Amino acid sequence: MSHATCHAAPPPACAPAGERRSAPYGLPARHHIAWLAAAFGRLARPWRRRESIRELQRLSDRELHDIGIARGEIEDVVDELAATPPKR
Repeated sequence: MSHATCHAAPPPACAPAGERRSAPYGLPARHHIAWLAAAFGRLARPWRRRESIRELQRLSDRELHDIGIARGEIEDVVDELAATPPKR
């Protein structure tokens, strides 16, 4: 590719073959974004657990019985559901 064409072309066209380039405009690469999302997910896990327990504790005994949970089982149920991988 000529020098003049390279200046007019988008950045990946100017890169030598096999060279790895970062995302355009100074944005982090996708793997960095995925790593950050996973880190935030791990940080949010205890908050989501406490919020789930709090929501279930707000239910009446009758409502808990309707969904098959005893009041003393709330934390165990939340932990078990958190450990279960989502169905696709």
